[in-house]
Amino acid sequence: MLVLGHRGVMGEGFTENTLAAFQAAVDLGVDGIETDVRLTRDGRLVLFHDRLDAAGTPVAELDHAQLEAAEGHHVPELHEVLARWPDLLWDLEIKSPHFIEPLRRALDGIEAPRLILSSPYHDFLHAHGRDLGLPFGLVLNHRPVSAEALLRAWVGRMPEYCIWNLDYVDRGILEAVGASGVANLVYNVHTPADVRTVRDWGCAGVILDQPEVALAALGRDAG
Repeated sequence: MLVLGHRGVMGEGFTENTLAAFQAAVDLGVDGIETDVRLTRDGRLVLFHDRLDAAGTPVAELDHAQLEAAEGHHVPELHEVLARWPDLLWDLEIKSPHFIEPLRRALDGIEAPRLILSSPYHDFLHAHGRDLGLPFGLVLNHRPVSAEALLRAWVGRMPEYCIWNLDYVDRGILEAVGASGVANLVYNVHTPADVRTVRDWGCAGVILDQPEVALAALGRDAG
């Protein structure tokens, strides 16, 4: 089962979505990292969770340098982390079609990047995800009526991944969706018991704030 660090490593003295947090996750032995991508006013794709900076200004209204000044630390760009950790699986959550062309440029010249393009905006994913030739994932923050209803809604355009909140999923849903060929990732996972439960449900991977919890639960040595 894959283990992805949520924004790298959170807590333990690390600032999320920084090179240090990503390196800490890599040092632990994660398979990948889930993070959010934002577009600055000067066209930089940055790894940043909130749409607002620390002062409450939308990231889209700030140049990269202004965002860094407001945050007080380096805010990594997408091309930077892909070059530094090319073998990691990156689950990139995006929320706007305006990101598509900058993302295409950022990927230009990068050989076989290991990326998942994910979003809670499902129609956006269907319309734009295939443009980049990347696998995409539905972020599901709710419980579907049934796995069958979800699969019917996506006949002919089913994603490679479904990315579930643990609060809204169970064995039956994961097994039914997985049987259709979709890989299930689960987030909001915090304890060793959570990890073992979703593993037993056939989950393909987990996303955690503290990935060392999953690595230990799965018997994988760090590093």
